[in-house]
Amino acid sequence: MMNKMSNIYVPIDFSNVKNAIPPEQEIIYSTYAQVKFRSPNVYTGSGIRYSKATWKSHLLITPKGLAFDIHHTKGNITCYVPLYLTSFLLKMFFTAVPDILEDGVSLSLVRIPEYEKKDTFKKRSKEFKSFLKPFRLKVLLDWVKEVYSEFENNPDYSYNDYILSHEYPIGEIAFKYLKKFIKEGKTLDEIIERYTKMIQKY
Repeated sequence: MMNKMSNIYVPIDFSNVKNAIPPEQEIIYSTYAQVKFRSPNVYTGSGIRYSKATWKSHLLITPKGLAFDIHHTKGNITCYVPLYLTSFLLKMFFTAVPDILEDGVSLSLVRIPEYEKKDTFKKRSKEFKSFLKPFRLKVLLDWVKEVYSEFENNPDYSYNDYILSHEYPIGEIAFKYLKKFIKEGKTLDEIIERYTKMIQKY
């Protein structure tokens, strides 16, 4: 049985996924997960045909991001994604996967019987969203503060300027969403309040 208090439900070295974690980041959650991918493929005349795939992967989470395996047509790829690229829709957990999958994936926790009892798994599944929420909020607000500061120094700061200096950039739509608030003259405190409410709601 793994240490439940530390949120390590399978060993951190269960797979090579840990190699995708930036070395300075602490691993705070280790689990097995089911990954689902669904993307529009081709219009058939009677509707849209979708590409679908489901697989299981080791999932590691740090205070800033998460890492897992992507089963790609070019082979398996281990990816790292910042938490500001993740979202919840009701009980479903989604993440974008920039430069690998256009439409991102959904992830759900999976129990490995030799490491975890059913009652433990049921409890942590219910608590997963609330566990992750404060970390998602912090990385998003850190991003907001950084971009707001850049606009204060340079009102013409663009998405191209932003992506040139970020290894894991947020999407352009999200950048423009924040830029709109800044251009409207909203203060940093007002913007922080808006984003905080958004994370707390979902």
